[in-house]
Amino acid sequence: MSQEITSQPSVDRLKDLLNEASDYLPEVSSRKMFGCYTLFARDHIYALVWPHEGGRIGLKIPDQTKYDELIARPGAAAWSPGGGKMGWWVLLPPGLPEDKETLIQWVELAHAYALTAPPKPKRSRSKIRK
Repeated sequence: MSQEITSQPSVDRLKDLLNEASDYLPEVSSRKMFGCYTLFARDHIYALVWPHEGGRIGLKIPDQTKYDELIARPGAAAWSPGGGKMGWWVLLPPGLPEDKETLIQWVELAHAYALTAPPKPKRSRSKIRK
């Protein structure tokens, strides 16, 4: 029985590639959010693995010029879970994660933007639902 060969890496492979690209970056943490594996710099999300449609890496690029540059790559798409567009999020073209040098450049950029984002305000715990 032959297996179909595709250029689309598996979700586990994408997680590994994303972790490798972020491994040396400061203040990185991970957790599951939105049904995705996500990476944070401090408390700001900058990358995720979208597990649908075979899996895609998504990066938050909150700079119009760089966002436009990345979204213009063939196969790139705006991340729109449930049909609603998420601002500044780009799903990378399927083959790009295997180009480690290019992946690292984009991950570093997304991480740098997250590190420079203003701190999130602390949530009040005074409103407890019963």
